[in-house]
Amino acid sequence: MKEVLITDLDGTLLDIADYSYDAVLPALESLKERDIPVIFCTAKTLAENEYYREIFGLVDPFIVDNGGAIFIPKNYFSFEFESVDRDNYYVIELGASYTELRAALKAIREETGFKITGFGDMSAEEVAKDANLSIDAAIRAKKKEYNESFILDEPDAEEKEAILFAKIEEKGFSVTHGGRYYNIHGKNADKGKAVEILTRLFEKEYGAGAVKTLGIGDSRNDIPMLNVVDQPAVVKNKKGKWLDISLSNLYKTTGVGPEGWVEFVEKFISDKVAKDTVYLVPHTHYDAIWVFTKEDYFHINLVLILKEVVELVAKTDYKFLIEQTFLLDEMEKRYPELFLKVARYIKEGKIEIAGGEYLMADTMLPTGETLIREILVGKRYVKEKFGVDVPVMWQADSFGMNAQLPQIYKKLGYKYVAFRRGVPERSPSEFIWHGLDGTKILTHWMPLGYRAGLDLDLTKLDDSYNKLKEVAATSHILMPSGSGVTQAQSETPEVVRAWNEKKEEVAEMKIATPSEFFDAVEKEIDEKNLEMAVRNGEMYSGKYSEVFPNCCSSRMWIKKGLCSFENCLLDCECWSTIISLLDGNPSEVLMDCWRKILFIAFHDAVPGTGTDEVYDEVRQYLNFLKIELSALRPRVHNQIIEHESEVELGGESGDIIVFNTLSWEVNNWIEMDLDFDKGEVVTVKGLKSGGTEINVEVIRFARYDDDSLRYARIGFTPTVPGLGYRVYKILEREPKRYRYDPNYIVIKGNTIENRFFGVEIDPTTGLFDLSLPGKRRKAEREMICTANELVLEEETGDLYYHRQTLGIPLKTEKGEGVKYGSFRVRNFGISKSPLRRVITIETDYYSLRWPYRLTEKMAPRIWRHKFLECTKKIIVYREIPRIDFITTIINKHPRARLRVRFSTDIKSPDYSCGTQFGVVSRPTDQWNYKPEPEEEWKEAPCGAFPSLKWLDYSDRENGNGLTVIHRGIPENEVRDGNIYLTLLRGVSMLSSDGGAGPTIPVPDAEEFKRYEFRYSVYPHRGTWQEAESYKHAYEFNSDLYAMQLPAGVKLPLKRSFLKIEPKNVILSALKKAENGNKNEVIMRFYETAGEETDAEITLFREPTEVKVVNMLEEEDYEDADGGIVKEFKKEGKRIALTVNPYEIVTLKLKF
Repeated sequence: MKEVLITDLDGTLLDIADYSYDAVLPALESLKERDIPVIFCTAKTLAENEYYREIFGLVDPFIVDNGGAIFIPKNYFSFEFESVDRDNYYVIELGASYTELRAALKAIREETGFKITGFGDMSAEEVAKDANLSIDAAIRAKKKEYNESFILDEPDAEEKEAILFAKIEEKGFSVTHGGRYYNIHGKNADKGKAVEILTRLFEKEYGAGAVKTLGIGDSRNDIPMLNVVDQPAVVKNKKGKWLDISLSNLYKTTGVGPEGWVEFVEKFISDKVAKDTVYLVPHTHYDAIWVFTKEDYFHINLVLILKEVVELVAKTDYKFLIEQTFLLDEMEKRYPELFLKVARYIKEGKIEIAGGEYLMADTMLPTGETLIREILVGKRYVKEKFGVDVPVMWQADSFGMNAQLPQIYKKLGYKYVAFRRGVPERSPSEFIWHGLDGTKILTHWMPLGYRAGLDLDLTKLDDSYNKLKEVAATSHILMPSGSGVTQAQSETPEVVRAWNEKKEEVAEMKIATPSEFFDAVEKEIDEKNLEMAVRNGEMYSGKYSEVFPNCCSSRMWIKKGLCSFENCLLDCECWSTIISLLDGNPSEVLMDCWRKILFIAFHDAVPGTGTDEVYDEVRQYLNFLKIELSALRPRVHNQIIEHESEVELGGESGDIIVFNTLSWEVNNWIEMDLDFDKGEVVTVKGLKSGGTEINVEVIRFARYDDDSLRYARIGFTPTVPGLGYRVYKILEREPKRYRYDPNYIVIKGNTIENRFFGVEIDPTTGLFDLSLPGKRRKAEREMICTANELVLEEETGDLYYHRQTLGIPLKTEKGEGVKYGSFRVRNFGISKSPLRRVITIETDYYSLRWPYRLTEKMAPRIWRHKFLECTKKIIVYREIPRIDFITTIINKHPRARLRVRFSTDIKSPDYSCGTQFGVVSRPTDQWNYKPEPEEEWKEAPCGAFPSLKWLDYSDRENGNGLTVIHRGIPENEVRDGNIYLTLLRGVSMLSSDGGAGPTIPVPDAEEFKRYEFRYSVYPHRGTWQEAESYKHAYEFNSDLYAMQLPAGVKLPLKRSFLKIEPKNVILSALKKAENGNKNEVIMRFYETAGEETDAEITLFREPTEVKVVNMLEEEDYEDADGGIVKEFKKEGKRIALTVNPYEIVTLKLKF
């Protein structure tokens, strides 16, 4: 590696006060002995540069006048290049002439009246006095050719500087500010441009990738140079401060001026030629299911791959990486002898578990709690079986990385992250990743994916090395050597030896593990005091690697199933934990259910990107969850009822109990079935709890022959305490009315109104306009959107990508699209009760209607080729500020994408999406973004993004917004003011072009199915934070649960087992501790509005001990920044603490 040192002079190599340089002479001599070029890059003139070059005995090129020209001694390079022949130099001129610059300064002085004094206006004596130079030095300084140094002598120079700079720009020139003076120069005169040109010449001489540039300076005019060198550094100035600049790898010296310069040289340019270290990491990426079945992949990985790996490790210095414990668990059951060998090599460090998840989850679609459990189960297995930790998170194939992963990973004990997909910037490949809450973790992005070192051809290894070196932040380079289900290559050790013989002067390659690489990177960062690049938030860009956003709408039954059972399992786990605290027995089936959830959350399972047959396993698991959780839920609630009826809390008999799992009081709609004995109840007209009476809606019923009720399904809107229950008694009379009840619901013509909004329905299309009341009394309503419009589009893509050849929809319910087809409203009706209005629209889509021309004046008379049957229920409540939708689709249309559209007049450039443990901002109108020809995108933006539970599009100008909430419908887009949710996408190929996978037909993915989709809208004033959109999303996704009580059971009217205030602090999990201690419980919660919050937790019992733990449930750990553990205050049943924006907190409670 040819090292080239590029240095500023004044304030850097030379003392800023007296231009002394004695301190640097030994280091300069050392550089010359080692044939390391020293390139001056300075504002000084040719004469000044030649003076110092002669003093120091240097013969290398130099850059004068702030990048105005490059002077290259003749015969320095062995090739010709474009330049001007001048005396002993070839000169590459970049700047404007001194005459032009002087003329521009004169004109600006006349136009502004500013007191501007250039070197050309001063005598040698004046320059000498002002710059503290000798007369001879001043004469050299005045011999300017490509820039002019000047003084702005004004009392308010800082204010006038902006005017001056604008004038210079207006004249077609640029300005910089060095250590002493302003400098005006030509637009192309730039230290950075000059360094880039000179670097290319060195690379032509020594080879591409064989040159390392090191640059050091002290002031603003050095920034362009520091931006383009491989290793930038700044020296401390006389005031003890550094230039304010943020760069990857920036080194800040502790020494001032020349002393700092020597420090940098000694630290970065060693006596021994610097060599890179390449860490070749053999691995195989395990797919539990994808294009082969689970059993196929077990055979391939256990028999055909890992048996060979063990033999190689035993005979050579081969090392290997294993990602997921699901495979190891199966190995232990099927091949115990192989497992014992693998276990031994893991303990010896020859095989490393990186990632260590149960299964490598998709990080965008499952809940944050599911992601934690994937790691918790995996890491506990590794610790138990092998006694080792897993310091490296290895995300080889997940489709993007959510914004909270730095916090999740850090609190699960990881020190480092290596990942493949979603990075928004190519260089550097190592950086500090900041999560939403500010958690930092050292991260490596795989620039060539996980196959960088797969091909062991020496030339291809060279090519990979050069590409990886180009973006590496340090001298340590990670080169993964593997792929999906790839066999070990026995020739690896010999190839590495051959490569080292070839490259011994440049780099050393070794077979290694990821932790070896990261340990070395971290050591170099510490030793060299490197300032690493910082990247924030989610990694979900397709610019440098594919993230496959449209897989968020493939095989929607999996997304819906995972969402439903995640919610249900967390509810059951929460109540099962309460049972254990009430001295009951928690359910044993929970872990079996969790393992099924973790399998479905696998990164090729929930995205739906595999072959049809592999999802038989997923169907079985969903059926298992349906059966087990359907039985578990009433069982755990019955245990609560049994306990509560036995304790001395004072109670009274009731007929119905309603449970709420959320940590705040909830007022929400619920439906339940009631069975009665003959003669017991004649009618149900209301419910009573204490002094509160509420209305009910009887949805359907059946009677005995004596006219008493045998069965009734009722709906009502109870108010239930946080993580608690409320008991109601049936009223056979009308409930009492409250004088000051603000709630109402009425129909006026085609408009339904409540106190929150108005809904104006068009019976001919089934669409409606949604409006908010005027901001002032009697003001006109403000239109928010036209809602719930089905949009049918052509789909020519595959499981990974949506594609279409048409520029228009096939058809929308408004009538846009191809002329031949149309939606047809078959039935329309509105049912009403005191509590809600339910609009039912039955609509079909026909691909052909006649007449298909002149449709604006001729009604259709013949309809043919019906491919969609749609039933839409639109529910407007009296007391709830949401509109809920239940849309049932029977799809028979091939190659189609079906979306639901909400059309607004909002023009905001971004919108907000719920994500794991927080909220992220996403850009709108990405479908319209067309990359420039010179822009290279692995995957151009398509506008589609995933969301968890909700998204919000708000108008900053008028203060209105619309939150769209969903259950397991993650893919969304905001384009041209329209919000889209993708309901389904029917495709026939796994990968239509073989790019993302094999070209295998997937007929089941054509989605010829019956689907029921549930989603909601919440129109609001203000921001999503002010409107508490997250709260409404959780209430929509977390159903209240009601049961009919046995006769004679007495319970407290209401009870809360756990309450968290305020509502932006949300309970994520309440579970038994993993250590098996019956008296210990884990509570996890997080802040979701991005606001520092003083939170208070109220428990139903006083804990004897409270500890802050990490997500592995370990005590005595440091926080994300290595500081003290979070402080809290416990008083009886209450715990008070401050929660930072988007912070996730885990507490261990002992009772």
